[in-house]
Amino acid sequence: TAHHAANKTRKPPLVTDERFLRRAYLTAIGRIPTAEEAEEFLHDQNPHRRANLVAALVDSPGYASHMRNWMHDRLRIVDHNNVAQIRYPLYRQWVRASVEKDVPWDKMVMELLTTNGGGWDEKTAAIGYFTRDRGMPLDNLAVTMRIFLGSRMECAQCHNDPFGDTKQKDFFRLAAFTNGLEPMNQDVFRGIYSEMMAMPQNSVENRAALMFWRDIYGSSLAGGGTGRIALPMDYQYKDARPGDIKGARVPFGKSTKVAGTRDRDDGREKLAEWITQGTEERFAGMIANGIVAGLKPEEIRD
Repeated sequence: TAHHAANKTRKPPLVTDERFLRRAYLTAIGRIPTAEEAEEFLHDQNPHRRANLVAALVDSPGYASHMRNWMHDRLRIVDHNNVAQIRYPLYRQWVRASVEKDVPWDKMVMELLTTNGGGWDEKTAAIGYFTRDRGMPLDNLAVTMRIFLGSRMECAQCHNDPFGDTKQKDFFRLAAFTNGLEPMNQDVFRGIYSEMMAMPQNSVENRAALMFWRDIYGSSLAGGGTGRIALPMDYQYKDARPGDIKGARVPFGKSTKVAGTRDRDDGREKLAEWITQGTEERFAGMIANGIVAGLKPEEIRD
C-alpha cells in the first residue's frame, strides 16, 4: 500500500485463490496442480493457507528440481563444450548442490566469478563457468554482463555500440578484470598430450589423451585477473591507440577501477564484488525478473 501511495499507482486487487494456486505451482515447481491438490487447497479454511502452500512447495523435491533446470538454462550449462570438447559433470553437480542447499544468489555468483582450479575437483568445480567459454574470454564477459546485470554489451567487443552508449574501450576496460586466466600446469601436460595424440586414432593412448583433455587439463583455469588489458590492434578510435594497455574500470554503478601500471591478481574478485554489491538494484532485479519471466504480464501486475 505504501509503495503504491508513494508512486501514485493503483493498488491491484487481490488475485483469486484459483489463480494464486496455479501461479504458485508453476513458479515454484514448474507444473500446474493436480485435481486432488487443487481440491485440497480450495477447501482449506485456514486463513494462512496461501503462505502454507508456498512453504510446502519450496520445501518439496519439485522445487529443487525446477530450480536446477532453471539455473542450468540461465548459466548455459551443457554436457560438453562442442568447440573445446570439455566435459562438466562436477560443475553441473556444483550448481545442483548449491540450489538444493539454498545458497544465496550473491554467494553463488561470487564463487562462479572467483574460483580457480580444476573442474575435476568438487571444491573448484565452479571454474566450469569460465571453461564453458574456454578460449573466448570476451564472449564470456559479455554473457556475464547479460545474465547477471541484464546489460547487452556484445557489440562493443568489435566497435562502439551503435544502439547503446557502450564504447569499445569501455568494454575492454571491463574485460581487464578477468584477463589472464590460463590453464594450470600446461607446460607439464603439453608434451605428454602431444605424444599420446600422435598415436593411431582410437588407440588406448589416443583415447587417454582425449580423456585427459576433456576431464582434467581442459577443465582447469587459474588466475585472479590481471586488472589490465591491451586494446585490440584494429582499434580505430581517437581516444586511444591500438595495443594501449588499459586498467580495469566498470562502466556504471559504484566506481571500481584498477590502475593499469602492473599485473594484479584480484581483478575477478573486484568484478564479482561490483556485480553483486555495486550495481544498486540491477543485480537483484535481474534475478527477480528472471524468475517471474514465465508469468503473463497481467499476472505480474496482479
